[in-house]
Amino acid sequence: MPSGVNCQYLTGTAMSQLRIQYEAQQSTGFQWRHWIRVRKGLHGPNRWVSDIGSGATMGSVLSNSDMPGGATSLTAPMTFQELMGTAAPSKCTFASTLWIDTKHTNGMSRRTEMYDRQDTGSFSLEISP
Repeated sequence: MPSGVNCQYLTGTAMSQLRIQYEAQQSTGFQWRHWIRVRKGLHGPNRWVSDIGSGATMGSVLSNSDMPGGATSLTAPMTFQELMGTAAPSKCTFASTLWIDTKHTNGMSRRTEMYDRQDTGSFSLEISP
């Protein structure tokens, strides 16, 4: 169910699905690639979301024409059980981080410190019968 509520406390069955809505853009138009990581609790595990809405996979090089162009995209669906894993507990918090890498270089290497960006959001899940 789509939701624009700022605080996300999600409850559902183990087979309920979650898709993360995001907007990947880089102001100079030199976006190289982007990806999303979902981290469970304070210590993980991490889940790399590989279907990032533009037909690319984690680590792919994307041209500007492949980018959503500021439009919002959705990740591939993930079930609550996939995110929670098989071990207890039945509820936990998650952090979702979007990384954007750019094609800016200094002639020898990429300039990550000036142009790459990331943004993190969070949500909580509870599996109920």
